[in-house]
Amino acid sequence: MKKNKIITISLLGLLFLVVPFITIRSARAQVPTYIGLAVGDHYEWDNNIYLGTGNGTWVQWRADNMTQHWSLPFDHILQWVDMDGIYGVATGKIGPTIPQYRYHYNITTIAEKTGYTEVNTSMGTEEPINSFLYIYDDQVFIGENATEFAEDCWYGGMATSIWWVTNNYGWTGSNGMLFAPIGISWADFAAACNTGLDTVWGVSSTWGFTLTVAPTLTGFTMTSPVMGFGNNSEIITLTFSYNADGVLIYHTFEYGSNLLVDVILADIEDPIVSSPSDFTVEHDYTGVSINWTATDASPDRYGILQNGSAVVSPTSWQSGVEIVYDVPDSLVPGGYLFRINLVDYSDNVVFDEILMTVLPEPPAPTPDIPGYEPILFIGISAAAILGIILRKKKMK
Repeated sequence: MKKNKIITISLLGLLFLVVPFITIRSARAQVPTYIGLAVGDHYEWDNNIYLGTGNGTWVQWRADNMTQHWSLPFDHILQWVDMDGIYGVATGKIGPTIPQYRYHYNITTIAEKTGYTEVNTSMGTEEPINSFLYIYDDQVFIGENATEFAEDCWYGGMATSIWWVTNNYGWTGSNGMLFAPIGISWADFAAACNTGLDTVWGVSSTWGFTLTVAPTLTGFTMTSPVMGFGNNSEIITLTFSYNADGVLIYHTFEYGSNLLVDVILADIEDPIVSSPSDFTVEHDYTGVSINWTATDASPDRYGILQNGSAVVSPTSWQSGVEIVYDVPDSLVPGGYLFRINLVDYSDNVVFDEILMTVLPEPPAPTPDIPGYEPILFIGISAAAILGIILRKKKMK
């Protein structure tokens, strides 16, 4: 049957979880080898501010007056990008429903310069809750190596505020943290940032704070131990992870075990599902199964319904791995609509339906009438005909 997209998750009748990844990729134009982007690419990120029950996740951060301390080296408060501003926006203007913001980036032009690449974008800041979308042009500079990238993002300074992570505010020579060069040494990047955090920002030499950048396989972390940043009673941990195209997959800002904010690359493509056609089986069928194969960058759960009733509760699925449903034997004759609902971690959902028809049992053969077995009937008929012929001959 025809494949259709579910407009809303409520149609699933099943509950699913959320989380990220993917991009719409156009035909690539010629770009520098350290750039994983292409003109026409479209990316979206969700910005989540986790207030928690009673704003619980922020209680300790605010009790420790950490916004004031965290802002000192970087002038967050003067630039209106401090943590209290982030918290205040969510509590007073937008609310706790996430995402509070979604960032849209369309790559319009890519121009190679000496030592860096200029990426021009049409950027949109969306507030899904109040359906507000603000669109403007933005420009990103991506250095050709780890050291250049560290300089572009101000030696990790741009990583310290969620607003700077997602936007460079048009400041000459600055760079947001959404795009990085591909194939770089994150160890070299971390080393350059650790030097610059002191020589440029004076984190240690001027303020006596401790903030360390460490490489990971796909990005880096920034951490400060307890009491390493003036008055923090909890460890401060910032995490950044990038995909093979140098696109930010996720950024998290944690205070101890509390996740304060994050930025997640949104999966904006629906799962793609393939399946067999409708089919018919005999009344005494056995061993029938229906197989679906779905692909997606961030698969989450699926459920199966039979004529509207759930027969498989939410179950994890893997991209490209066949989902097999064994149809119960001995279903009575009739039509059975099997529907699979699939969802990925970004709440993109699709369904596919297969109609299985069970044929009725064929009617039993008509029993022979006693005394009218075929051979006996033919013999009697032949004898009767022969008798009539002989009788006529005698009458001549």
